[in-house]
Amino acid sequence: MKDFSLLETILYDPQQGFYLLNLHIARLLLAINDMNKNGHDFGSVESKDIINVLQESVRGNDRYLRVRLLLSKGGVLSTSHTDLDSPKPPLSCSSLVEAAKGGAVFSIVLDNCPSDVLDNPFVTHKTTCRDVYEDARHRSHCEWNPLNDHTPFDVVLWNKLGQVTETSIANLAIGTYSNNKWHWKTPHHSSGLLQGVFRQKLLEENDVEEVMITKEDLVSAHERGYIIVCFNSVRKIYRVRLLQDVVKEAMV
Repeated sequence: MKDFSLLETILYDPQQGFYLLNLHIARLLLAINDMNKNGHDFGSVESKDIINVLQESVRGNDRYLRVRLLLSKGGVLSTSHTDLDSPKPPLSCSSLVEAAKGGAVFSIVLDNCPSDVLDNPFVTHKTTCRDVYEDARHRSHCEWNPLNDHTPFDVVLWNKLGQVTETSIANLAIGTYSNNKWHWKTPHHSSGLLQGVFRQKLLEENDVEEVMITKEDLVSAHERGYIIVCFNSVRKIYRVRLLQDVVKEAMV
């Protein structure tokens, strides 16, 4: 197996600090514990060690940043960062309600074959080993252009049971409106996915519910005109739609 590091990607706001830091730290500590139990030596790292490294990485910086925190074998922490213009990309939304009201819609595609995501530690935990995600993007010919109506920006993965999991960079949810209230459902973690920290925030605030979502459910939601969104802690929430000309291929 090729060498890999554990990874967290964290939004830094010079006024507010590191976004959802406690959730990021908790997820990383869980990954360390699980990986160590399975023979990967990531050492003994504590919350204070992570905080110290992060604080040092942004010392004197007054810019919005996308901070990449790596933990290498042996417990070595390191960081790098990319400047951002604002704490939220211009085509994204801060809340599910805002996303439901409209805005830019990114094109996504349902992968044309299942991915090996069930009980896969490189899916359950965020690492630099992203073969599952990169392979799905390659199969689907994704491009990093959110407003291209003909080429997918991202791909939706699904497991061998036909259950939808996540996209290559985000979690997702389907929204319906009834009784003067939005109801949002996100794929269940047991289907095989990375439990994003923004997803965790939405669950803790009872804004979304975990359920099993099949690829048929996702296609049906698209055809019925339900709202579909993706989200992560850096990009926040953005509307998506399935490209119709590739739906049938994915359903075979």
